[in-house]
Amino acid sequence: MNRKFKFEKFKVKDIAFLAIMAVVLLLWYGLHEKLSRRIFGGITGDLAGFCISLSELLALACAAFGGLMI
Repeated sequence: MNRKFKFEKFKVKDIAFLAIMAVVLLLWYGLHEKLSRRIFGGITGDLAGFCISLSELLALACAAFGGLMI
């Protein structure tokens, strides 16, 4: 049997945008962690919620930009 996997639909551009999105989110997390500890002395629930909300917004922006570029 010769089965085809669904992963064959991914192109190099798709993988590149996924990598860019991962780097952007990791940079945001590092910046958020550093600023939260320096300014507020730690991470509170409100700051964690802000981090999650902005991470989702950044992921959406990367996905939209990636969709426009493909």
